[in-house]
Amino acid sequence: MYVKLLHGFESASKSGIVDATFNVAIMYYNGQCVERNLDKTRGFLTRAAEQQYVQAQALLGRAYWGEDVEDLYETDNAAARKWLEKAANNGDAPSAIGLSYLYEHALGGNENPELAFKWRLKASSLPYGEFAMGYFLPLARYYENGYGTEVDLIQAYKYYDLSGSVGGAGLSRVSKKMTNEQIAEARQQSRHWQEENRRFNPGYNGLQRQSDGSYR
Repeated sequence: MYVKLLHGFESASKSGIVDATFNVAIMYYNGQCVERNLDKTRGFLTRAAEQQYVQAQALLGRAYWGEDVEDLYETDNAAARKWLEKAANNGDAPSAIGLSYLYEHALGGNENPELAFKWRLKASSLPYGEFAMGYFLPLARYYENGYGTEVDLIQAYKYYDLSGSVGGAGLSRVSKKMTNEQIAEARQQSRHWQEENRRFNPGYNGLQRQSDGSYR
């Protein structure tokens, strides 16, 4: 069955069907009813990535970073930056988060606070990939400390609040520097983000859904 499937994917790949090209790469990597072949994996995976297939671009970025498919390439964080940026520009949120981490920690090039902030912020609005609320924690820290952006305690409070329980310490810390009006504004922005994106942290479990679709 898998042999026929592989041949079908290879035929479709030759016809330019890019998701088939990606599937062939994965089958060769896993050795699914075919001898495991990392050279062929690299070839098909790179071909799919160059054809703007976002899953292939994201996987290449992680592979060069030493994540997920550690034995596919030697660690090359500069190449990881390249492919993660392509995937992020095509809408992949985890790739944008990974890219932010690489820029913050000077992996694959110089540290760049502005780009670390840019990609971390952009990740929250990208359509693909799972996005956990805990990913907001570094963004809150950036706003609190002015890393790659201006200090903005309202935004810091908002993103600590969106982080759920892991943001508790940061929430307590920044609130001591804020007025009651600033805290109220930050809470309102946090609630608005959650309602607009239909993602809710445990702090708002007590809200009830209203007839207009909002939660109060």
